[in-house]
Amino acid sequence: YKARLVVKGYEQIPGVDYTETFSPVAADTTIRTTLAYSLHQPGWVIEAMDVEAAFLNANIEEQVYVEIPEGFIEGDLDGKVNRAERKEFVNKLEKAVYGTVQAPRAWMKEFTATLVNIGFSKSQADPCLFLFIPDDKVEALVIVYVDDAAICGNERMVDWIKGEIARKYNITDLGELTKHLGVWYRRGVDDHGKFMELKMDDFAKQLIEDYEKEVAKNARYFNTPGYPSKTLLKPEEQEEAVNQ
Repeated sequence: YKARLVVKGYEQIPGVDYTETFSPVAADTTIRTTLAYSLHQPGWVIEAMDVEAAFLNANIEEQVYVEIPEGFIEGDLDGKVNRAERKEFVNKLEKAVYGTVQAPRAWMKEFTATLVNIGFSKSQADPCLFLFIPDDKVEALVIVYVDDAAICGNERMVDWIKGEIARKYNITDLGELTKHLGVWYRRGVDDHGKFMELKMDDFAKQLIEDYEKEVAKNARYFNTPGYPSKTLLKPEEQEEAVNQ
């Protein structure tokens, strides 16, 4: 069994409990452009990793106090305070606990400092893209999406980057990039050269299933790409049309 302390971020007050917020999410254009660039670099690989409990690695700048969680007994002021008196006490946060609205921003500042310390520079086009350019030549790229990261470079460079990050955080090495944010990736070579196939069929099927369950039990759908003027038919109507 596992449990995680999550605070009520919806009760935070701007200017009191937090000032600025930022969600470290790389733009789709950044992801696609970076992967396309990396695909055509000789000897480059594209691998993924995940930082475990990422937000808890970041210090919180503001003074934020939270109620003591219900049912929490261990460390109850050495047993000197009864349950009624406990309500007068609160906890002061030292780390960016999940639920606080500034947690993503605090984590991004923390992770950015780590990447900069090992030689990366932040892109001016997207704050979630980092470039490793030691001798006026791009030797590695890192895309950050909250606690996930895609690392591009040759195998030696990628292993070194993962090692440096693992020195500071607990990470999960996901190996070659195959799935990210609901998109499946597959590298290959055809008559035109290297390519990367992107598929979202699982994501699309899940959307349809959710729609059918929650909104319309007999949702109409049509294989894409389709025609804008095409009349959508229910499955039984399609079968009838074929028979006719």
